[in-house]
Amino acid sequence: MTMAIHLPFVNKVLEIGTGSGYQTAILSLLFPEIYSIERNKRLHEQAQQRLSNLNIKNVTLLYQDGSVGYAKQAPYDAIIVTAASQEVPEQLLLQLNDPGIMVVPVGGLDHQILYKIEKKAGQLTSSAIEHVRFVPLLPGVE
Repeated sequence: MTMAIHLPFVNKVLEIGTGSGYQTAILSLLFPEIYSIERNKRLHEQAQQRLSNLNIKNVTLLYQDGSVGYAKQAPYDAIIVTAASQEVPEQLLLQLNDPGIMVVPVGGLDHQILYKIEKKAGQLTSSAIEHVRFVPLLPGVE
């Protein structure tokens, strides 16, 4: 997913699903500005501590509903969604810059495809990367 967004124009990245913070840490080395959202309080706190221990300064961690993104800092040059949705989340597409790129798993629990969606000159194009299996993208926080 990180490789799919590693393009010269990408500076500001939105990550939906911080999890342990591993991918967030990698993103922080490649891009100047990262916003990462986690809906699970325990995971959020652990990732916060982990990234602090690594002295990572260019990441803003947010504990909130990732399914709606973070419009306050939009638009984003790239969006990585680490949870599957039945369809591409419209709220996130609205927060994508032009040009911009989103990587998102789409499908049900048993069958998902990782898509790369590119926005260029107001047009959206998508291409399938591969079959994957992610946890579902759930609204709300826990």
